[in-house]
Amino acid sequence: MSNENSVIRVGLVGAGANTRRKHIPGFQACPGVEVVTVANRSLESSRSVARDFGIPRTSDSWQEVVQDPEVDAVCIGTWPYLHREVTCAALEAGKHVLCEARMAMDLGEARAMLQASREHPDLVTQVVPTPLGLPYHRAIREFLDSGGLGRMLAVEVRDVFSDLTDPSAPLRWRQRLELAGYNYVSLGQWWETLLLWAGPVSWLDASARIVVDSKEDPETGKTVQVRLPDHIAVLAEFENGAVGNILCSAVTGNVPESRLFVHGDRGTLKYEALSDTLWWSESRSGSYTEMPLDPKIVGGWRAEQEFINAVRGRERVRYIDFETGVRYMELSHAAHTSWTEGRRVHLPLP
Repeated sequence: MSNENSVIRVGLVGAGANTRRKHIPGFQACPGVEVVTVANRSLESSRSVARDFGIPRTSDSWQEVVQDPEVDAVCIGTWPYLHREVTCAALEAGKHVLCEARMAMDLGEARAMLQASREHPDLVTQVVPTPLGLPYHRAIREFLDSGGLGRMLAVEVRDVFSDLTDPSAPLRWRQRLELAGYNYVSLGQWWETLLLWAGPVSWLDASARIVVDSKEDPETGKTVQVRLPDHIAVLAEFENGAVGNILCSAVTGNVPESRLFVHGDRGTLKYEALSDTLWWSESRSGSYTEMPLDPKIVGGWRAEQEFINAVRGRERVRYIDFETGVRYMELSHAAHTSWTEGRRVHLPLP
């Protein structure tokens, strides 16, 4: 842990949209934290980010950031293809790590990252959480633990949109296997939330489709093959006995929709992701009312603050630690295996 009053110097590896929108402002709002260098995909883009956010230096490569003696912590804002390599190198170099979601390309990489973190228990590791349901995690946990839902019976996710299948839209990283790994559509984000709300999964069956099988790469102008699904449906059974029905699709979302239902024998919770609101329907009431929540337990985005506080020893990482990241990567990996091999997959995976 760092001295509670010392300056914590953060180096950026990758500065995509979420890093610019969330991480840099979040770090710069933390007292005693300085973002000191950035290495983006090109020197030109690195200089642009440095100029826009007043970052004093740029680095020529991620390796330079990791080895920089003036860097105490590394924020990895790249696509998943670099997460394992940069994380393990940063930990070996004695740096704390905040890694963008999704955690890794596949389960093997995620497990390697977790093992590296365990070999350096003095260093803080954290995966950036999904915003899905984030404000309500504590409230939901208290509601479920108090028996408010009764016995959990079923979980439904319907997350549909159309931007991946828009013919005029450019190729996205989520459509490139070599960049995204087994992170299909928005499934990994929902696994993360479901683990916190519904718990572990016993088995799953997945069916997926690649509807748009080629797109133009905006960087090269060439047409490339799309090897990741733009539609996936999963049936699952949770260890608590609840059944799950999860649809994540860029094919069926002519009208965007993003909802989670948790059904119990006392009623149904409904989370509306597009409006970030939580609703309750008591059994047989026939209608939903917005849940009255104690403002003291309603959370929100504070990934950078949580990370810095953990480095200073003031709190532990809750959203999301590497152990939870491995658990959701296990589910994403299992969905990939189920689809590609055409079989039910039981968990945990070997």
